[in-house]
Amino acid sequence: MNLHTELLEKRIAQLKVGIEIAELDKAKVDAARTLSKRVNIPGFRKGKAPYNVVSRYLGESAIFEEAIDQLGSRVYKEALEQSELEPYGPGQLEDVKVEDELLLTFHVPLTPRVELGNYREVRRDYEPVVISDEQVEEVVTMMRSNKAETAVKEGPAEKGDQVRMSLYAVPVVEEGETVAEENKELLERPLFDLKDWLFVLGETIREPVPGFSEAITGMAAGDTRTFTLTLPEGDDVVEVLRGRPVNFTVTCLEVSARTLPELNDDFVKNLGEEGVETVSALYERIREDLHNTLGQQNDAAYADAVLDTIVEETTIEYPDMMLEEFVDEAVENLERRLKQDKLTLEAYLDYFQKTEEDLRNEFRPSAEKRLKRSLTVGALVRAEGLEVDERTYQRAVSERSSALSYGSEELRAALAGYLFEYNEARVNLTAEVLSNQIMERVVAIAKGENPPTGPTPFVEDEVAASESVEQPADPDDSQAEVIEATAEPGDIQPEAAGPIDSQPEASESTVEE
Repeated sequence: MNLHTELLEKRIAQLKVGIEIAELDKAKVDAARTLSKRVNIPGFRKGKAPYNVVSRYLGESAIFEEAIDQLGSRVYKEALEQSELEPYGPGQLEDVKVEDELLLTFHVPLTPRVELGNYREVRRDYEPVVISDEQVEEVVTMMRSNKAETAVKEGPAEKGDQVRMSLYAVPVVEEGETVAEENKELLERPLFDLKDWLFVLGETIREPVPGFSEAITGMAAGDTRTFTLTLPEGDDVVEVLRGRPVNFTVTCLEVSARTLPELNDDFVKNLGEEGVETVSALYERIREDLHNTLGQQNDAAYADAVLDTIVEETTIEYPDMMLEEFVDEAVENLERRLKQDKLTLEAYLDYFQKTEEDLRNEFRPSAEKRLKRSLTVGALVRAEGLEVDERTYQRAVSERSSALSYGSEELRAALAGYLFEYNEARVNLTAEVLSNQIMERVVAIAKGENPPTGPTPFVEDEVAASESVEQPADPDDSQAEVIEATAEPGDIQPEAAGPIDSQPEASESTVEE
């Protein structure tokens, strides 16, 4: 067997394999025998017809194609082993020639190539969250508001009044605006559709959109108003909605005056907050909670921005097959959402007068972005030497099972057992832990903290919680091993290369290159 390997674009390797004609002739004899077992040839028992009879009955081309089918699978496997390539998925037989020898040409998708840039030099200004007195006071007012006494009043609504209303709001899509397929559903459905909603004028923390309080101030029972407000540009708003106008229709059903309870220690105690019994302690707890919540949001946005910068500086090559798998996932997600609304993908495409290929083309840019981020994260995990040992995994199991058990010890134990016993669950949770760790690492890098490479140190004072979850006895060795993540949770993982995927029509005539 003569083998010539050439690397093409988009992580495709071309294998040209030359095989002696004698080997092809032998393969044709075997192919004729195989075909004679599948069909009834008059005058012969299955599998007993000689070659020339099979050739006359089925045609020489049928024998040749069967020979290529059988020979190609074996030759492909041998060529792949000899080439020492790392395939991402099944190869494809692209061309068959018969000249002085049989020449088979295969295309093999290879595993992605990811070359990180100088990511350790990436820097980005970090603005920590600062909680203002006004933010804290607003939460305190909201807590008092929840305990307020109300009385229906006549006349227009004023600041501090409670308004019962119906609320309908839809995003504005300009005529001729091009909308990506994955965003259409979000823009076509109402942003709000509430039939009996209570809102207190002036409570900006609960406003559906900034400026809402001012827009409905002065409404009385029975009034209807239509107005347009603009969504903010912040990272907490879905990208396609940032800065987008929204048309509101509000009908006031009832206006009530409200009397708030006095803010004192008795009020605080009645809130039932553990460890909070005084007004000053309440203010401290609120400030701490706001700092944690808004800080997490701020850190997540910062980490995403840093990762985007690293992705831009990373050289990434992957086979088209890999991108199409991400597109497949996007289409499947759409199908699931449609099914929840008792719709089918066919009906959806028919309504919008699209083909499935149109849909896939619209999904492809966002799928490519997810793929590149996934590959970059995997490369960063390896470059930083991150791993999840048993103590870290045990803690993750404890946190996850506790969070999802709603206080039920029986459910918590069942969830923990599942996360320990099932390999797929272990792989997914491990990948999630690694993803969180690498995001923490790139944040530290971008802040200029120069964190050391290697596994994230295990903090001993947190071990008590994780030790409360016992692992099943004698776990399977394959499940107990540390799993190296190569992608973010939920991403498609490369499968081992299988046989050649399909073959072109083949004939004994020479095919020009």
